[in-house]
Amino acid sequence: MINNLANTLGKTVVVLSMLLALAAFKVDATYTLEKTYQKYKAKYPELQHASEAATELTVWKAQTYKTLGELKLGMDVYARADQQGLKPAVLLVHGGGWIAGSRDLYQTLAGRLAEKGYIVASVSYRLSPQAKYPAAVHDVRDSLRWLRLHAGKYGIDPERIFIGGGSAGGQIASLVGLTTGSKHLDLHVKSQPELGRVSGIINIDGLSSFVVPLALKHENDPKKKPSAAEAWFGGRYEQVPELWQQASPLTHVSKQAPPMLFIKSSRLRFSAGIEEMQASLKQHGVYHKVTQLAGSPHSFWLFEPWMTETVDMINAFLQELENMA
Repeated sequence: MINNLANTLGKTVVVLSMLLALAAFKVDATYTLEKTYQKYKAKYPELQHASEAATELTVWKAQTYKTLGELKLGMDVYARADQQGLKPAVLLVHGGGWIAGSRDLYQTLAGRLAEKGYIVASVSYRLSPQAKYPAAVHDVRDSLRWLRLHAGKYGIDPERIFIGGGSAGGQIASLVGLTTGSKHLDLHVKSQPELGRVSGIINIDGLSSFVVPLALKHENDPKKKPSAAEAWFGGRYEQVPELWQQASPLTHVSKQAPPMLFIKSSRLRFSAGIEEMQASLKQHGVYHKVTQLAGSPHSFWLFEPWMTETVDMINAFLQELENMA
């Protein structure tokens, strides 16, 4: 009886702790389309809001892929209304410095990609005020596995699922795509890890390494208290170097890595580690492409005149992979 009471009390404490953490967590609203537009408009007068897809779409909103206590993590899934047969899928991971942002940021981008004939899912994950690294990585991998398990509902070809994202989302997407079956970062390593595999990775202006000099200059800057990366890892590089190294996609390149597309802005700090990444991918014989949009701001993929170009680049890359298969 005493043991049962202790177990009950222990479970109650855990549940209460989770509820208190959820109650204390507030979504950081600093990274929105409108605020980003206002931030960049003066410096980039050509900046324009992007148009929604011209084709009629079917959208499945708030599809719950994971439940943690009272917290439901979801995704929005987009497809052409006239879709027939099984189509390749793209899972998109939003950015926001691991501390902000939401899947709504990618509503237009997802629709425009869906217009090209893909099933596109925009996913939510736990941000750093709510859960430190590697929670977001586990969430995104779980969303990928869930999407494959429910592929039939959305008309997805389960053998053709790609992952991509912008900024922090590009880093997370790359890390998830490169660590399927990793004993350190894949919680499903002993339970069908292949459900989390991807056929290709799209990194839009996201870090390839947290530990190259350019990344450390900005993400480990002592003047930032804390920096976005420090807040995510729960410590500066000097305090938890193993986490900064582990979270770097560059650390996990191997000959088994899927093909990768990199689209970077003129703000080179955000794609830090890309040169080392290219060298490693080449050394391991992994197909990859790197493109820079000259004169573009960070978050270029959310606005014109760069969204159309971004969608076309992604489509061309995926079509190229289809032809190579």
